[in-house]
Amino acid sequence: MSEFIKKMHGQLTEKRDMLRKRRTALRTHAERLSAFFSELDGLGCEPYITEDWMYVSLSGDKHKFLAFVRCLRKHGFKVDPIEKGATGFTQFCRELENLPIYVQFSSTVCRRVKVGTKTIEQDVFETVCDELMPYGEVTPESATANDIPF
Repeated sequence: MSEFIKKMHGQLTEKRDMLRKRRTALRTHAERLSAFFSELDGLGCEPYITEDWMYVSLSGDKHKFLAFVRCLRKHGFKVDPIEKGATGFTQFCRELENLPIYVQFSSTVCRRVKVGTKTIEQDVFETVCDELMPYGEVTPESATANDIPF
């Protein structure tokens, strides 16, 4: 058996074992997850699953976001600190062994707000054509077309 086939076989075996662990974890936490996803469905979430994690996405206003965070906390998921003024939120919830959940929220009511003024020091350039004479002083009477530097 070639090294490539052995490596591929090993990777597929690892993947199979991980999927078995996820299936077992899903059975173990089915009741908790059922209540969690039922509540998220009420908020308008559209969860889906990949072979690596569960994905939950929601968009809306501040009230929907707060309901989303409350739902996460109510069902035992820790929520990372959220930066003031943020327009979105993403995080991996890894509280359930072998069942990572990626959650994402994006605001649909963002607006541009002036929060101050700043002065920026910036170089300013302009084009200057000096009367540079590369071969010494040339008087207008002795100048030819070849004497003009541009």
